[in-house]
Amino acid sequence: MNDERENYIKYRLECAKESLEVAELLWEKAYYNKYVNQVYYACFYAVSALLLKHGYSSSTHSGTQTLFAQHFIKTGKVSREMGKFYIILFRYRQDSDYKDNYRIDRDLAAPWLAQATEFVATLEQLINR
Repeated sequence: MNDERENYIKYRLECAKESLEVAELLWEKAYYNKYVNQVYYACFYAVSALLLKHGYSSSTHSGTQTLFAQHFIKTGKVSREMGKFYIILFRYRQDSDYKDNYRIDRDLAAPWLAQATEFVATLEQLINR
């Protein structure tokens, strides 16, 4: 693997971890719509890094989801539960970013930061193998 690709993978993982930190700050301020955005992006950055590690990339979120499902969920390298979590986050992120008068429910969103942290760590382990 070339240095440029390795640097990009490292950068995406750093972005994932930074998004987790930002999500925690947003949670503390009760900015739940912004929180879900950052939780989703933490996972998205980790997925992008994993895909690139294996020579895949997409210019769209849906394309990234498809490649992730095809090469990592369906093959059992990543659990179906994590795959479902990623899709659910995307849907809530879409709603919270683009629907008027939409609010993320605090109780619904409460476990997402811990789940996203586990998601990012799992994908980082796969990248570092």
